Amino acid sequence: MRRGALAFAVVATLGVFALLATAATDRRELAFTLGVAPAKVAATLPSGSEVCQGPIDVPTGFDRVVFPASTAGTADSVRVTIRGESGRTLVASATAPMVRPGPKQTVALDSVPSGERVSVCLRNLGREPLTLYGGGVGAARSEASTSGGKPLDADLSLAFERGSSKSMLSDLPATFERATAFHAGWIGAWTYWVLLVLLIAGVPALLAYALRDVDRE
Repeated sequence: MRRGALAFAVVATLGVFALLATAATDRRELAFTLGVAPAKVAATLPSGSEVCQGPIDVPTGFDRVVFPASTAGTADSVRVTIRGESGRTLVASATAPMVRPGPKQTVALDSVPSGERVSVCLRNLGREPLTLYGGGVGAARSEASTSGGKPLDADLSLAFERGSSKSMLSDLPATFERATAFHAGWIGAWTYWVLLVLLIAGVPALLAYALRDVDRE
């Protein structure tokens, strides 16, 4: 029984350190997403029309917006505008040609810092209609609407990336902050930090306890 406990403690300890090493070395460009899968057509924008999604809390800074879209034109372009929560403050904007082949569009713009609350607007600058994809209403915590202020019956599928990759370990604070949005009000980011400390400290403690019992035996 004690040998089993010792083996379990050793394996668990090695697993914790392997997990931490992986999190420290696994570097990603993805900052965050709205969690909306491109399951349907969210909006079809005529030339010159715009659609916005917001408000969006920015837990991690980004400088690229990625979204699925398609158009029948051969020289069309789209303008991405990031505005403050009030809709009056311009945070960043950029215009980029539609990429073909493939529906994934990436638009690089000025860096948007973490802690902002913004709206992301997409404007069709081409001659042909621009089709944007997303999910049903409620898929995101924000709301999509047209330039005329009319709410859509869908949320846009948006992802936000950064030019310089960061490790998963460095993203833990932002991850814990996002996790609190889906739980009871008394649960905060501190809850996950406490659990992480208990995990890191508890496994070695279990190993030490098992080794003590083996020494006694």
